[in-house]
This record gives sequence, structure tokens and C-alpha cells, in this order.
Amino acid sequence: MKCPKCQHEGKALVVETRRHEGSIYRRRGCSFCGASFVSVESAPPGLKMPDEVRHSRARGQLDIEKYNEKRRLTNTKMKPDFSRLKKFW
Repeated sequence: MKCPKCQHEGKALVVETRRHEGSIYRRRGCSFCGASFVSVESAPPGLKMPDEVRHSRARGQLDIEKYNEKRRLTNTKMKPDFSRLKKFW
């Protein structure tokens, strides 16, 4: 993804994802200059989103808001222990 501000081509961190009228809007942050920008993804009509397979093996539509909330909670609860990683560096 190319940053519209600095033109750096590389990884852009996805900060937020929203769906609206068949399109997916992703707010991203440039890993080089830190600028924030929005990308829009759209799919042809009739394309179905993938199903979520739960632990009980039941299938259903993926609730992106619920997924993002669980991911946010996991990231706040799990603090990495960098002292254990230093032996690899």
C-alpha cells in the first residue's frame, strides 16, 4: 500500500475496519511517516463474505465488530515479555 502523503510503499497498519453499503473502509497508518489515510475495498455484487467457523463447528456470518472488540481486548490483556525475546536478538 502506498502512503498518499510520503509516497512510501510498504506495510500500512490497519487501525479500523468498517463495512458500509457493500464496501469495506479501512483506516490505515503509514509505518514510515505515521500519516493516517482511508482505503476502500469493494467487491462485485453477489460475492458472499466467508463464513466464520466457531469452536462448536457451527457456521455463520463473521461479525466484524465483535471480532475487532475481541482482538482489542486480547491485545490489552496480553503484555509481551520482552526479556524472553532478548536471547534471540
